[in-house]
Amino acid sequence: EALSAGFVWLYPLRVLVTAAVILYCFKKLDLFPLKVSYLSVAGGISVAILWFILVSPNIESDGLISTTLSESAPVLSAMWLVFRVIGAVVTVPIAEELAFRAYLLCRLSSTEVSTRGAIPFSLVGFFASSLAFGLLHGDWLGGAVAGLIYAFVRYKSKHILDAIVAHSITNALIFVYALVTGYWSLM
Repeated sequence: EALSAGFVWLYPLRVLVTAAVILYCFKKLDLFPLKVSYLSVAGGISVAILWFILVSPNIESDGLISTTLSESAPVLSAMWLVFRVIGAVVTVPIAEELAFRAYLLCRLSSTEVSTRGAIPFSLVGFFASSLAFGLLHGDWLGGAVAGLIYAFVRYKSKHILDAIVAHSITNALIFVYALVTGYWSLM
């Protein structure tokens, strides 16, 4: 994340606040029924692979997070990791896809903001929403490429939930990789 290099003990608070906002608006979001498509899975896996290629770990930040987790009480470390995976796989994909693919992509594609239905293709919408998404992330190029793929999934699937699922798959794969390797800065 571009806005928080290093270890953030208050990350669980971010997850809880984001989840509360999502739950408050949930009925209006019209997200279900959930139907996972091959496009969502392929998009999510593709972004994860490209992320590993395009984004370099920050060794200093990785060391700080690993050290903080290993030197903290096990229950606190476990709690932080649980909230981190919930944030990465649930709240962040929902919030970011609603912002960038349901709102910004629709607005820049000159169509009504919607979570379902076709969006007329727009080069400006496609590239500008993806660049904005990239600028939100620590590595703007990796983020912009991810944004292009999620926008493609949204255009093709005609439902925001497919982009959310793709984003969730990407983040789950990156989380597992970070957990195994200690490269937390990739998240």
